[in-house]
Amino acid sequence: MDLVDWAKSDGDVTVLWKPYAGYPAPGGLLRWGSSEQELDFVWRTGPGDPDHWPVMVGEFGDWQRFDCGLGEFLVRMLTDVQYGFPTSRLRVHSFRAYDLGSVGG
Repeated sequence: MDLVDWAKSDGDVTVLWKPYAGYPAPGGLLRWGSSEQELDFVWRTGPGDPDHWPVMVGEFGDWQRFDCGLGEFLVRMLTDVQYGFPTSRLRVHSFRAYDLGSVGG
């Protein structure tokens, strides 16, 4: 999935991302994921290295900022109870790879 194309499909994000602007505005939010609980996972973009953009999580303008990279955020979201996500309370995590090339074929 092209994240920039996904960001463009959000349309008018002034309400969705308040008080922030949407990407490509300076400091705008760029969505990279969403959850079953209707949370948006975004980067707060900046002029520097994208590896250092903070992760923001929220819904309808209520944002939490995590000053770490995407990889560290995902590991902590899944395992660190202090982060408070439902997945961190699971005793065991499993992942299933999907071959998108064979879907429907």
